[in-house]
Amino acid sequence: MGEPIDYVTALVLYERLVDEFNPPPPDPRKDTSLPNVRLPGGHSWSYVKELGEGGEGTAHLWAHVDSNQKIVEHIVIRNTTVNRYQLVDGEWLELYIQQQLAPHGSTDACTVPILAAEQIPGFERDALRRWRTYMPYYSKGDLNDIIKAHTQVRPLPEPFLWFMFYRLAKALIKMNDEWRKSDEPWPVVVHRDIKPSNILMGSPGSLGKDEDYIAYPPAYLGDFGLAYFTSGNDAWRMKLDGGTRGYFPPELKSGPMPLNIQRRPPGSEANVWQVGETMLVAMMGGIHPQDGPQGRVYRTRTHWLRLIDNGQWSNYSRDLIELAESCVKYDMDLRPSPMDILVRVLGCMHMHNDGMDRWGTLSWVMEESRKIDGPLPDEDTEYEDAGYEADAGASTAAGAKRKASGPPTMPPDTKRSKAETALRRRLATVATDIKGHRPRLHADDKGFRLRQTLKLIYENEYSISDPETFFDAADPGPIKFLELDPTANDNTKKIKPREFDGVVYIDDDDDDYFEAKSLPDPVTPAQRRKAAVARDTDDYIEIESTPPVEAKVVPKAAGTSANPILVTPTPVKPKKGLRDGAHS
Repeated sequence: MGEPIDYVTALVLYERLVDEFNPPPPDPRKDTSLPNVRLPGGHSWSYVKELGEGGEGTAHLWAHVDSNQKIVEHIVIRNTTVNRYQLVDGEWLELYIQQQLAPHGSTDACTVPILAAEQIPGFERDALRRWRTYMPYYSKGDLNDIIKAHTQVRPLPEPFLWFMFYRLAKALIKMNDEWRKSDEPWPVVVHRDIKPSNILMGSPGSLGKDEDYIAYPPAYLGDFGLAYFTSGNDAWRMKLDGGTRGYFPPELKSGPMPLNIQRRPPGSEANVWQVGETMLVAMMGGIHPQDGPQGRVYRTRTHWLRLIDNGQWSNYSRDLIELAESCVKYDMDLRPSPMDILVRVLGCMHMHNDGMDRWGTLSWVMEESRKIDGPLPDEDTEYEDAGYEADAGASTAAGAKRKASGPPTMPPDTKRSKAETALRRRLATVATDIKGHRPRLHADDKGFRLRQTLKLIYENEYSISDPETFFDAADPGPIKFLELDPTANDNTKKIKPREFDGVVYIDDDDDDYFEAKSLPDPVTPAQRRKAAVARDTDDYIEIESTPPVEAKVVPKAAGTSANPILVTPTPVKPKKGLRDGAHS
């Protein structure tokens, strides 16, 4: 017998054996398995990149690609962890809230919808459940990204701030009213973590090509992972100090309150405070007021007034400053309600938007063109009466340009042709400006150029090959929840081979394509048994959504037992890079 070993050595050896035979499961946050959404024939999913990692999850960007390798749409899958405090009667609260605030069929959501969700298999018994959530892709990132990129050059334009204030006010109204009866003070959703990085920014024009503020990205409030419902009891006291430091409303921050203010259960007042704080930070160019000498939760407006008086916000209107400042009053009772904010925004924004509410919209471009070129000839009415109808699903711009051009059999008209050319050129000029580039300007088109002080600067500008496609794209439809299907990708995953009577087959209910490869010694008995290969030259399997290629079969050398072979799928060289055909 060998020498006895001490307890510590035995424990180390045991742990090594446990680690060897029970390796830790893969990190679910890094999971990039294919989306479980069934696509039309010939279409596939293509992984793009990791978007970022937060405290509770990692977001991954996927592209839906058609048979011509053209991008149809993007979706974001966030792999996240959910603890038991986020479950109510076994239901994940964040999922429930976001799907109620932005439901299937909605056309005016100002919060981020969750289109579908599924648990990641293998973690059902863990204290932390793992989930995959499917969400739209907001191509301009978050408000923090825009603040950083733009304010390095100049302050954010005031019309953009009014537009964002408007959408955040609508989000707060939805959170305040969705579950509450008119005669009851609760339940209200308290977000607890409203801040620039949780406000996602869509693409300019993504609300529609004739919607107001087409030049600016629409804001969507997201990440309800810390949200809860008010209930009228003292459970809110357990929610103190939740969220991001610097964005705590006074009533959700632990510590003493002023003698003249009584702590009471917060409702939408806490949401109002965080929206006001976010607006002030955006106006400051990302500098948080509590980062300075007055770094504490302030009780008066003294700090803000000093910034106003020394010219920090000299380019912003008093209406905007005072509305944002009113949201961060220490006393909850002195803050405006979500509806009060919306009323004040609607009453003021038209006085301070510099015409950006309609600039760049399709109807604005056409009307301004008519002022220069005059109305088109009367053939428009004849064309309308001739029975020509717009194609279903066609964009507004496509219909307008088809109307302007007349039927194919119409004789050429010099005036019409010139007007059409000018209109197309001006639409391209506007689209180029919206996308952050400097357009080539025609002498007649100076009035269509966006002033630099009103244009947003992005960290990564749009790529732009054909600016006319901006207005040709169909307007968005209502929110559509996704139907998940665990078997959606069965024919595009790597499929394990099985053995039968000494021949290796692929168990996928289809013909089989594979290539045999040599294995170095030593090999396992199971590998040695994989000695015969089915000689079926028509067979293939698809690997990771790539198209099949001509089959190759490499048989084992007859009469030999050395150099055994293993059947493995052969990767196919991917096609050239994807051509982006959609404006996400």
